[in-house]
Amino acid sequence: MALVLGLLATSTLLVANLDRLRASISLPTPATGREVLGQLLVEAWLLENVNNLPVMRPLQRLPIALTRGNVPVTPLPLYTNANGVLRMRLPVGEYLVSVDDPRFQLAVKVQVLGDHTTHLRLTLRKLAVPPIFAELSDSDRSGWVDPWERLVVGVPLGALDVSPGRTVFVESRLNPRGTQATPSTIISVAEQGQLLLLQMRPLTQLGVSGISSMELVVYEPTYEVRVYAG
Repeated sequence: MALVLGLLATSTLLVANLDRLRASISLPTPATGREVLGQLLVEAWLLENVNNLPVMRPLQRLPIALTRGNVPVTPLPLYTNANGVLRMRLPVGEYLVSVDDPRFQLAVKVQVLGDHTTHLRLTLRKLAVPPIFAELSDSDRSGWVDPWERLVVGVPLGALDVSPGRTVFVESRLNPRGTQATPSTIISVAEQGQLLLLQMRPLTQLGVSGISSMELVVYEPTYEVRVYAG
C-alpha cells in the first residue's frame, strides 16, 4: 500500500513538472500562410518661388532605388508617377530608400510595419538667384563654354550657401533656342565686398550665344517620415 501511494505521489510530481516545463517554452505559432505586409508611400514635391510666391509641384519620374540588406527589392529602377507618388506593398522590415538625381542625392532608412503605412515625404527646394555679373569664357568663339573652360559669377553676399565641390545649375534663356540648365561644379568661393564670387566649371557645354537671362540654381532636399495604421 505504501509503495502504491509512493508511486502515485511521484507520478503527480512528474505531471506538475511537465506542466511547468510546457508553460515555460514558447511554442511556434502555427503558420497561417499569410505573409504580413505593410505599405511604403513615397511622396515627392518641388518647392520653388514663382513671382515671389511659393509654388509646390509634384516631382514626376523621380528615380528611386529600394534596397533591403543591400539587396535591391526590384531589378529595375522605380519612378514616381505624374503625381509625384510611389506606392508599394512590402514585407515587414527595414528598407533604404535612395534617390540619385542630377539635382540631389538622398538616402533614408525607413521601417515598414505590418498593416501600417510608412509615409516618406520628400521636398526639394529650388533656390534661384540672378547673378550681378557673369564672366563666361568662350575662348574659341564657338558660342559655347566647354567643360575644360571656366566661368566666374558674382551673386549678392549671403544669397547662396555654397562651398567648393558643390554642384549648382546655370539656368539661362537663349534666344531663340529656349532655356538650358547646365550643371556646374564650384571650384572656388571668395568674398569681395558685398559680392560672393564663384569660379565654376560646367559639366556639359554651356551655350552663351544669345543669352537673355541667367540664374544660379541650387537644390536643397528635406524629408519627413510618418507611420500610421492602414
